Amino acid sequence: MHHEIRVMTLGLLIGSWTVNEIGSKISENRDLLCAKPAGERRSLSQVVLVGRQDHDRWCGATEELVAKIHALQEKETAASLHRNPPFHDRLLWRVRHAARNWVLRSNYDAAVAELRAEFNAALSAYLERAGDLPSYLEERKRRELERRRRQVEEDKRERAEAMARAKGPVWAYWLSERNSFWIYLADLDHHGEGARTGLTAEQVQELAQELFRPDRLSLALLGPYTDPKPFSTLLESL
Repeated sequence: MHHEIRVMTLGLLIGSWTVNEIGSKISENRDLLCAKPAGERRSLSQVVLVGRQDHDRWCGATEELVAKIHALQEKETAASLHRNPPFHDRLLWRVRHAARNWVLRSNYDAAVAELRAEFNAALSAYLERAGDLPSYLEERKRRELERRRRQVEEDKRERAEAMARAKGPVWAYWLSERNSFWIYLADLDHHGEGARTGLTAEQVQELAQELFRPDRLSLALLGPYTDPKPFSTLLESL
């Protein structure tokens, strides 16, 4: 049994992020393909049918990665409080939080290194579970293109065989409002209202000769041109 997933990039899934250490890691991996249950609608995403096992594996890995990223964002916010003074009363803020800011400042480099390591570990865990998602999509695309190619070839073959078998009053023609002239087999194609059907090839040919008379053809050109003869010859050759 197949289930739908909605495939999107990590950047689209996260939505927006602060330009900081974790934010830079998100930016580096913003094109990473992720999967969510199809019921969660998002623009610029692709709905794909997959097996139940792949559905649970890819969606589960995505959920864990996103949850870890959000946790790391909160952790970085706490570790960088000393770097974000308020817009007003900055002197009071420095005095009130002097001890805390000193501790955070002393440990900041180690905290950043730990954040990066945790992000990389979470990314590695995701790729271990869902790293085959891009190759699955590429293979799916290849199979779909191959299916369409075969369908086009089959349609061409069936049409050619039908044309070869066509005898008697099986032809039709249609003249559109814009004077486009269509000749076709009535059992293969269908055009607009007013089409004439049940015609032989000879009858269609007679109708075409009647329609494409020089006195019924027109040609509009931008000039100036002084000699109309080349264009009259062109119309007569159509």
